[in-house]
Amino acid sequence: MADAARSSSHLFQLFKDCYSEFENKFVAGSGQDAIICFGITGAGKSTFLARLLSNLSPEDFVKKLTYDGDTSSIEGINIGKTASSTTLVPELKMVGELGVYDVPGFKDTNPNKEIVINILHKCLLTRLKKAKFLVVVNVRDLFDEKLTKLIDDYHNKLKELFGEENYEMFVKSIHFILTQNDRPDAGFSAAEIKAQISEKAMESIDLDNLHLPLFMKRLHKHHLVVDYKYHTGDELLGDLTGIVNAQADGPNLGVTIPEICRKQLDLHANKLNNICIRAMDEKIENFEGIQSTNRDVFASIVGKLDPARDAIFKVETMVSQQKFVIAATTEDTAWQRETMKANVKTVSETEDAIKTTKIAIVNYSDQISFMNKELKQIPSVSLRADVAIASGFVSTEFTFRSRIGMEQEEFRNSTIIVVRSEPMDASLRGYIANKGTLLPTTIDHINNCTNGFVLYNSHMKIHIKRELQTMSMHFDVATSILKLTIVGSKEFKVLIYTSVPFSSTPAAQALENHYSLNLYREESKLQEEMATLERMAASTDAAEKQIQQNEITLREASELLENNQNDAASKKQAFRQLVESSMTTLARAKADVTQLGIGIDKEATLIKEIGEIFEDNSLETALTHKIQRYEAKISELLAELASFTAGVDKMSVLKEVVPPRKSLSPERPVDEEKMKAGEAATKKNTRETKASRSKAGAK
Repeated sequence: MADAARSSSHLFQLFKDCYSEFENKFVAGSGQDAIICFGITGAGKSTFLARLLSNLSPEDFVKKLTYDGDTSSIEGINIGKTASSTTLVPELKMVGELGVYDVPGFKDTNPNKEIVINILHKCLLTRLKKAKFLVVVNVRDLFDEKLTKLIDDYHNKLKELFGEENYEMFVKSIHFILTQNDRPDAGFSAAEIKAQISEKAMESIDLDNLHLPLFMKRLHKHHLVVDYKYHTGDELLGDLTGIVNAQADGPNLGVTIPEICRKQLDLHANKLNNICIRAMDEKIENFEGIQSTNRDVFASIVGKLDPARDAIFKVETMVSQQKFVIAATTEDTAWQRETMKANVKTVSETEDAIKTTKIAIVNYSDQISFMNKELKQIPSVSLRADVAIASGFVSTEFTFRSRIGMEQEEFRNSTIIVVRSEPMDASLRGYIANKGTLLPTTIDHINNCTNGFVLYNSHMKIHIKRELQTMSMHFDVATSILKLTIVGSKEFKVLIYTSVPFSSTPAAQALENHYSLNLYREESKLQEEMATLERMAASTDAAEKQIQQNEITLREASELLENNQNDAASKKQAFRQLVESSMTTLARAKADVTQLGIGIDKEATLIKEIGEIFEDNSLETALTHKIQRYEAKISELLAELASFTAGVDKMSVLKEVVPPRKSLSPERPVDEEKMKAGEAATKKNTRETKASRSKAGAK
């Protein structure tokens, strides 16, 4: 396989070099009429042309031909004695006024040279306007047992060049040069040569191949025997000029080349084309292998990078979590210490408040006890008062009727007085003289009231009848109802004074209610404050336990954090190395593919240039499509490698770890609010207790 590839590369380079040389040489003789000298390798074409150009005598020329080695040079023409062509590129030689192209032997033993030679034959033919053809034959071959095959080779080669359709027309432009008759094993006479050709012509009759007799007929009638022992260059040129200008062939030189059926000239070109296509197919097939390998490499890279990234992400997630645990635990410890500090303050304030509350409780209890023991024994006076109303349409009579509910004992301790109506009860108030009120300090003060404004006093039995015409008073024991009926001539007011213990008075009830309510409030406050102490104690105990637990958590989390950070650093280092090696692998793969590109890969570049040569010379070829596919495949490979590289580059960016939220658990703000509310309530209770104690002291 490697030898075949080297052989193909050698063929491509050989053709490129020969074609470049052909292009340069053809420019000088472009477009003119010419004679083209054909022959198989070793037939003597170069020697014939050297003799035409050389001024040496026949003797000196023959000596010049006697040489050691593979080649010699006469008049700039290389002459060889091997089975491989010395000349590969058609070369124009001006012989007198004739332009003669020395073309390589078309039956070379080197297959690469044969391909190149035959393509250059075609390239030459398609660039000339008109031409005649000299077919050089070694005269000794006419008498060789292999003559039949030799004739077939010449005939088939010309048929390939001219095409089946053009063969008969072109064969009329062929002249044969029989060389090497000067050799010791030759020296045939003209008659012997013609007789031999005639004999072979009869043998060549083949009804399946009508072109072969035309070839043999042309060989028989239009040949020139060359003997270098006798022919000078001028003599040979004269004979050649006479042949090519023979009237039998027409006054003009040869045939018009564009009449050639070009597809027939593509035969050997297609052989090189097929080799090039096969080489390109192998390269494209090689691309498939490269692409498959690259994909496997990328899959392997992904198979390594993905788990590595996931492992780093997992470890860094744990690092983030441990950092959060440490931060949250540290924050929680600080918060617990602040809670304990606040608890100490709250306990101190609560204890002060408890002392104040207990004092207030004692004070209120003492007040209630005093009321129960002392104030209940203090006699007091209650008062019911009402006014008479005018009866009828005149104001000369006033009536008072009332049904008053009271206990019998209460009735016994009551004194009823009727007084004249005065603004603000001035006289009565003046008599009572108790800070302007109608309540005397004792009921005796009323019982003894006999002043002139008194119309009736039940205790003193006073009854001013001239002003009180009717005075009816009846107490119903069964119903505990006092019925009063009083009729007077003037406006009057009825006042019922009752001697009662102070404890039964509204004032006493109000005082008792007041002190009892305050006592209840203080006792409730004391319960709340005691509950606050218990809550603070529980809170402080919980905070101490939490701080201890936090210290354990911090130690464990710190150890885990250090281990995870070390693990993460190690994994990141390995990951970076893996990314770098992956990038290097892909870059190397890209460089390898780039080296296969046209302009860099020598063989591919040569094949592309050969394809362009084919197109320039109207040779049918599929190379353009192959080159396009080749370049597209390279672009595809490079694009895929770029995609792989971008993929690795993207994968080299580690996954971002989203840290846990920074705030602590949602219960904490609620606890803080409760703590603040408790502190505020404690301060409020303290203020209220102090205020209540101040009021109690004042009373």
